[in-house]
Amino acid sequence: MAEKNDKSFFQNRKTLFISLGFTLFWGLIAHAYGLLNGIFSHDSLNALIVSPREELWKLELGRFMVPGYRFLIRKGFAVPWLIGLLGFAYIGVSVYLITKIFRIHSVCAVFLTAGFCTTNLTVLAVIGTYIYEFDVDMFAFLLSITAVFFWRKDYKKGWLLGGILIALSAGFYQAYISVAVTSIMICCMVDLLNKEKIKDVIIKGISGILMLIYGGGVYFLLLKLIMIFGKIELTNTENGLTNLLSRNESICNITRNAFFYWVQKSTRLIPAYSHFTEKWLNIVLFSAAILVVLRIIWKRKISLLSAFIILLIGVLMPVGINSVYIISDGMIHDLMIFSYAFNYILVAILILDIDLAGTYSRIIRSVCSILLSVLLFGNIQSSNSLYLKKDLEKQSTLSVMTRVVDKIESYPEYVKGYTPVAIFGKYDQDTMKGFEEYESITGNNISLATSDYHPTDYFNTYNAYLSYILNSGTIICSPDTWYRLEQSEILRQMPVFPKDGCVQIIDGVLVVKMNNHY
Repeated sequence: MAEKNDKSFFQNRKTLFISLGFTLFWGLIAHAYGLLNGIFSHDSLNALIVSPREELWKLELGRFMVPGYRFLIRKGFAVPWLIGLLGFAYIGVSVYLITKIFRIHSVCAVFLTAGFCTTNLTVLAVIGTYIYEFDVDMFAFLLSITAVFFWRKDYKKGWLLGGILIALSAGFYQAYISVAVTSIMICCMVDLLNKEKIKDVIIKGISGILMLIYGGGVYFLLLKLIMIFGKIELTNTENGLTNLLSRNESICNITRNAFFYWVQKSTRLIPAYSHFTEKWLNIVLFSAAILVVLRIIWKRKISLLSAFIILLIGVLMPVGINSVYIISDGMIHDLMIFSYAFNYILVAILILDIDLAGTYSRIIRSVCSILLSVLLFGNIQSSNSLYLKKDLEKQSTLSVMTRVVDKIESYPEYVKGYTPVAIFGKYDQDTMKGFEEYESITGNNISLATSDYHPTDYFNTYNAYLSYILNSGTIICSPDTWYRLEQSEILRQMPVFPKDGCVQIIDGVLVVKMNNHY
């Protein structure tokens, strides 16, 4: 017995090292460019060094675990390479747990699973624009997967611990609840394909649902306590919980919309390929997966009721993958769709890991392995292309802001270190030629590192750039002064940068006008 346990231990350790190794492999070839070049922009500029306001913002968003994590693990500095290594470590452990949850034995399936967990659109968007969030979000992913692992290990008791982990995951970032929902659905499908009793699978599924509900309840209880004792109010911004929990549409309409959003998004995740190419890659892969499921049902003589439930889970899988869309009433973006990677993890499990003999099965297995690899290669191209875009924007911003500082310091009445400065508006620039497809990725539809989505955010990004990147010694005016000057008629009449007169003193503040829209 001891010998068997020792063997199991070494097998587990080997699988863990393989999972970590595959994750690091994919992480380096897909993201090293982004992690080694310091391509900070807008939001990541503001959080380059975490301020008390940034920590308060996390609490107002309901992400109450983030300040404690940053205090314990890496303080308040957004160090890209360290954050990347931490994030890859969390993904690698998650991949290992996924192999246990779905009982994956194929090394090829593990390799592809690590690839899709490491190179998906969410990871790309986070590293490209919100690098300070990467390790935090991947820890949320790890907690969500660990919750499912404990539920899978013992669905009668494990769901209790799993619910607490779901709550903690939401305390880092709420979007990873969809990972747990999707994983539970895949487990039920795989168990039925392996001819487990329908009754047992239904009980497992119910316990999984209870875990999610229980976890959500614990999360909101903890959040309420923190709000009361910390005297903090949830933000009512677009991505705040007060808006996410409002219901503007019926559950039927929002569920239907979630399904169609899944269809639309699943066929357009890789900007490196044409829409036509990506669409047909997905059609072939998903069709092959459906054929394999039907073949398993037929070969293993699975009962009609089990077959119906398997197909029902398959039909509902897009809704599970997109469950955050339903919870948030349609407010969703690329940082919230990590679960879409499970589209391909499920395909890999069905086609590569479930044992089916015969020449026909071997052909499907080989073709689909190649197609999945092609998709992963597209992810690698996309990530490196996006980081190139961000790097070029970094150089462009440096050029523009150096000229701005030169105009500031050349102004006759300006005294460095004494005269306060205020900058208004986004500098007009064309979309970068050739990178149009990358404009739709969350956080990447702007062309200067100092630009942001809302005019009032210019105050923060310009200040951060002058302080952190240029270290220009510029004294920035107070927010109240900035908002007051925003209403100034003199400002309205001023020409825009780089024209003469774009820099003037107004009420003792040196004002730079970059654009008429501010």
